[in-house]
Amino acid sequence: AWTHTLGLANACFRVAVAAGARPMILYHDDATFWGLVDEGHAKTLGVIGDHEFSALAKTDAYIFLEGPEDRSRFHALTDATREDLVAWEWKWWRQAERTGLRCAWILLGRAVAGSARHFQVDLKRWREELYRASMVDPAQLRKAGLRAARAFQEGRVVHVTHPNGTDLTLRLRHRTVSIHDGTLDAKDLAQGRFMEEVPSGYVPAPLDERYAEGEVLSNVPGHTMHGG
Repeated sequence: AWTHTLGLANACFRVAVAAGARPMILYHDDATFWGLVDEGHAKTLGVIGDHEFSALAKTDAYIFLEGPEDRSRFHALTDATREDLVAWEWKWWRQAERTGLRCAWILLGRAVAGSARHFQVDLKRWREELYRASMVDPAQLRKAGLRAARAFQEGRVVHVTHPNGTDLTLRLRHRTVSIHDGTLDAKDLAQGRFMEEVPSGYVPAPLDERYAEGEVLSNVPGHTMHGG
């Protein structure tokens, strides 16, 4: 958890204790983080200690709340500094896969004022949409996901249209289709999937990367952001 997500982390902590679990919060203070970055300690911050990996090896479930809050400042850093700060990611993922961890990536922490300005979206609407989407019953998502997965497995072409003028044709490839419904079961873990986003509810389409015809029109700016 980070400074701006500590309230949500504490709420998760209370629910976990009430359910009989033994939770632990790993806390990162935003001001301390930026102070250390400014002092040139990004490389050290990007390394996870053995004590944390030891705890991870004994952990059944993990809730990830994204930070730091100021994503504009984070993405304004040099490429080298950002790479130093996220160097821990691959080692963490490998450890999580080995231990059979189940992880929920809670996206509510993304909806903050600075990020709303960065993406040029309305903060209140963004938060309300995330809250509503997070409360959808996974069984409902699973039912819709099975229909989509069947269509992707059996179909050959995807035609995407929208009243704004978007008209795009893509071709499908018959690969394994995964359903993201906000839950993780034994089948997901067997396929190497141990993390689900909340809110969830999507089915990645296995596309033929060699073909695309048409155009996509967006009503908001598009951004490619390393690390979320």
